Amino acid sequence: MRSRTRKLIGATALVALAVFWPLLTIGLGHSNLARDFALAQVAFILIFGLVWILPAAWLIRWMQQPDRDAG
Repeated sequence: MRSRTRKLIGATALVALAVFWPLLTIGLGHSNLARDFALAQVAFILIFGLVWILPAAWLIRWMQQPDRDAG
């Protein structure tokens, strides 16, 4: 796969990640269990607010790979 194609796919995936990850985190963070334990809700949102960095870093690393035929 060419570098240009990887960057297009990766940029689209990063935008999708930036849109859907907070929605997922907030949705799960406001569950019935979290309503009973406010500290658990805060901890969950803080942890999942930072965990998105892992898939984003993997995507960026994948996007930056050189083309295979670039000798």
